[in-house]
Amino acid sequence: MLRLAHLSDLHFGRVPPKVADRLVEAVTRLAPDLTVITGDMTQRSRSSQWRMARDFVERLPGPVICVPGNHDAPLENVARRLVSPWRRYRRYIALDVAPTTRMKGVRVVGANSASRVEWQRGRLDPGDMARACKALAEPPREGLTVLALHHPLEQLPDDPKAPLRDAEDHARRLAEAGAELVLCGHMHTWRAMPILGGRMLQVQAGTSLSLRTRGEENDFNLLTLSKGRVEIERHAVGEGGEDFLRLAGVAFAKREGLWVEVDGGVAAPALAEEA
Repeated sequence: MLRLAHLSDLHFGRVPPKVADRLVEAVTRLAPDLTVITGDMTQRSRSSQWRMARDFVERLPGPVICVPGNHDAPLENVARRLVSPWRRYRRYIALDVAPTTRMKGVRVVGANSASRVEWQRGRLDPGDMARACKALAEPPREGLTVLALHHPLEQLPDDPKAPLRDAEDHARRLAEAGAELVLCGHMHTWRAMPILGGRMLQVQAGTSLSLRTRGEENDFNLLTLSKGRVEIERHAVGEGGEDFLRLAGVAFAKREGLWVEVDGGVAAPALAEEA
């Protein structure tokens, strides 16, 4: 089994005091094999915010893989946004905005769904899709294949934000390439659900640090991955921002090629209903 921490929507520049320290302590205590951060490292892509984001990432235990979010491209400098939107991301976080990593039992493929021409709505340009599909399909195909990006591939009808452009077509192509589990954020709400008729499992973190919680606590996910099974624990900050505590969990298994919710493990009715 492999344990993976999933954080999202850090939004440095709009972070409550002490919560970042509590988050580092919580992730360190859980000692995941890998940490994945699905975008929005900063609030406005300012250098001071990127320095805080870099310092935070460096404090996390073990290997960390990140992808950008829509807030990570400059909003206030239109020319820089169009010409070099990821210059500061590359300077402070990583050169690769769509990284890939492998370890025993899992392959994680990053995709950059943030756009230089649209502020909030995500898009995967043809080159981005081609790179992601190629990385997903490369042998060896051992263990679980995970796609990490900022924007969800599927949303509920009442979600307030515009969906990723061509989301349904992208989801189908990515599933055909081999994506089984999708990690994302962007909505600032927690959710875990099979998508594309069960062909992929999408796990959405809320906001791990931002003050804009949209009625939910700051949170992150801890996923336990085993052959054909994913157990998801939601860890959320307690009152007063004192500690991140395990709130509840849900488990999914692959049966006849489709993800279904199952009993046992960390499954809990509270999250089963929310999903």
